[in-house]
Amino acid sequence: MSPQDAAAHRDELARGRELYREGGLRQSWEIDSAQHGAVCLFEAGSAEQAQAMADSFPRVAQGAVQTQLIALRPDPAYFQVF
Repeated sequence: MSPQDAAAHRDELARGRELYREGGLRQSWEIDSAQHGAVCLFEAGSAEQAQAMADSFPRVAQGAVQTQLIALRPDPAYFQVF
């Protein structure tokens, strides 16, 4: 890894830790495939808030990484009383 790549990676991790401490980033997983990337679970009040958090990562802000936002909601089947 080049020094520039290492610095960019450190910046990404620092932003992730910051969002985690603030309660916005709940979890992050690396994609285990030939593709490089991650899946992040954000806690947000709106899609716009979630997108703003994703956009705040340095590589996203620089246009080096693309994001796709997928809204999730609780599955009602797990909340039924048996």
